[in-house]
Amino acid sequence: MEDDIVLKIRNFNRFYLSVMNLYENNYLNSDYSMTESRVLYELYGKEGCTADDITKQLHLDKGYLSRIIKRFEKGELLKRQKSELDARFYKIHLTGKGRGVTEELIERTNQGIRKITNHLSEEECRQLGEAMDTIEKILKELSL
Repeated sequence: MEDDIVLKIRNFNRFYLSVMNLYENNYLNSDYSMTESRVLYELYGKEGCTADDITKQLHLDKGYLSRIIKRFEKGELLKRQKSELDARFYKIHLTGKGRGVTEELIERTNQGIRKITNHLSEEECRQLGEAMDTIEKILKELSL
């Protein structure tokens, strides 16, 4: 049974990445990888978080995240501000440009999902949503 679920999850992951066109180096034909896009999205949703927060949320290597942050700073997508509580830490904020880039990526993602799902019936959308809720619920319980 254990090998069956491993195989099913691996097959689903490959299928999902292919359907969502996530194998590309440049996420949604942007200048950013999928990981970089996820970092932007985390910053967009958690204004003023630390690099440590992002590392934990996305399970990223600290050195890799540091390179992404430096690239984003150079591209004027974010700025760092020393924490008032602990000078060893920086709060990270998206700039106006960074928010605009992130909003464009969010809209492209939404359009891609709509394109994939627009032929589904209301019942199929409901079933798909319930199946995704079930997957998320089960996997969240494992990560607690």
